[in-house]
Amino acid sequence: MAKKKYKIDGEQEYTVHFHDKYFVDFKTKIANNKEIWNRHEYVGALAEQINTRKSNYWRKVWTKTFKNWEFLLALLFIITLVILSIVFSVGKTAVPDGDARPSNTPANPSWKYPFGLGLHGENYFTEIWIGTRTTLYFMLVVIALQLLIGLIIGCIWGFYRKSDILFINVTNIIQIVPSLLFIVFGIFLFGKGFWPVVAAVTIQSWITFAMATRVQVMYVKNREYNIMSGLLGTPSSKIITKNILPKVMPVLVSVAAFAIPDAIALDATLSYLNFGFVDGSINTSLGFIIQSVSMTTSWMEFPGLIVFPMLVISLLSFAMFLISKIIADNLNPKSHT
Repeated sequence: MAKKKYKIDGEQEYTVHFHDKYFVDFKTKIANNKEIWNRHEYVGALAEQINTRKSNYWRKVWTKTFKNWEFLLALLFIITLVILSIVFSVGKTAVPDGDARPSNTPANPSWKYPFGLGLHGENYFTEIWIGTRTTLYFMLVVIALQLLIGLIIGCIWGFYRKSDILFINVTNIIQIVPSLLFIVFGIFLFGKGFWPVVAAVTIQSWITFAMATRVQVMYVKNREYNIMSGLLGTPSSKIITKNILPKVMPVLVSVAAFAIPDAIALDATLSYLNFGFVDGSINTSLGFIIQSVSMTTSWMEFPGLIVFPMLVISLLSFAMFLISKIIADNLNPKSHT
């Protein structure tokens, strides 16, 4: 704490207490603010100033995330899967015609065929990467739509209490039908294909994300700082995006992590019921591959038929879970205090 005396144009001398490291340009401020300085309140105002840099929440989140070596390893694994699934599947079909297949029966792994041969004698290595590409695309599209729709509706539902009855009735009507029957009905309604299946799945699956968002919004909305922001005239949209969203995102990301194996299981179930979006010959998916193999007993003699797709699914689910867990932890505002 320093004590210095200043005179302004030969007028009354003022004694000011301040920290040198915060107010190195104090004399310049005096010269530029003579009218305010003549008021004694200005000294008190300067004494209450805090010389700190503005905090950027999202920059802190991503900086802390990308410094985590576990996150980097999991992200590198996902990127590697994406690259391999593109490189080894471009211009190729899952099950080629008879003359283009190495054989007509399964075979165990070898130097020429690292994953062996599939049920119909096709190169299982190529088929697995084609299935991985399709499953990744389906999984990311479905989860992104669920997350986006659930976040928007959940914020509106939780913040504007007048909409509570409307959304409760809508979700009750949608959820009264078992999820699998609802999806099958949606496929009958929209037809078979990738986007009809995505639409049928999304119509009901967004509710889980919306309810999780609603609970968190209602919990955070009535905090003192949000009430005061509303009284001071802050727009509702700004309160949601600046104050509430950082509290909600960790929960949503955690919920999204468990939606990944659900999407893969749903793909296998729809393929079993003959409502899948792949034909199994030109294009395939990991769910379709596992469903096809499990319908036979060939995997007992050739265990690679079930081991390799299950290994890819397990590693993919674990990597996505690890990424979402680390992001969820870093999205928590309490971790930045």
